[in-house]
Amino acid sequence: MALFPNIPTNPFDTSGLLSRTLGVGLGETKDVLNFHRDGEWRLSVSELDGVTSMLVEITSNYAQSQEKISFHLAPGGAVEYLGTGPASVKVAAVFASTNICIQLSAAPRTQYILERDAGMQILPIAPAAYIDIGTGGGITAPGHPPPYMNYAAIMCNGQIDVRTISLGGNVIFEALNLGPQTLLLNQFKIGNHDRLQARGTVANINCRVVWYNQR
Repeated sequence: MALFPNIPTNPFDTSGLLSRTLGVGLGETKDVLNFHRDGEWRLSVSELDGVTSMLVEITSNYAQSQEKISFHLAPGGAVEYLGTGPASVKVAAVFASTNICIQLSAAPRTQYILERDAGMQILPIAPAAYIDIGTGGGITAPGHPPPYMNYAAIMCNGQIDVRTISLGGNVIFEALNLGPQTLLLNQFKIGNHDRLQARGTVANINCRVVWYNQR
């Protein structure tokens, strides 16, 4: 695969930015980038269709060794990775064919705290079915973290039941009768394969999810 130009050292110089949008088939592992960069760089990967989590593998090529790191991103989500030197990138779609956007840019010196308010929802009463929460504000996949975020602060005005489920509908985690002051609700880590759901224990419980990227 051809080598791409170095990204400028000056973080305000965007002349060397690289961005690609491409399709990835289910079960396909695709080589998406192979580049040489002497200094620091930032890679971001976004899943555009909200249908599958993605596996990303980055291979850093040093003078006498290699280092591989892999991670997932949620359906409709995005992740970023800061690295240095030459590297190659592969991606794989876990559950369905999809489209992704991958971007390479100059590395920022600081990781900013991100936050996204998903708006208020009224929860159904148990034993009614759970509903996806945290789905407002343009989030692509219901119940999944928005791009670059993986924690949820769940605010409510009464006791609720909370669970996460896999894309196949299997219950991964469930906790019942959680009060508004429960610490778990303020630092809930959401797995990138899973969906966040809740229901109330009495009528007319309001619920608001605020997503964020670091504790």
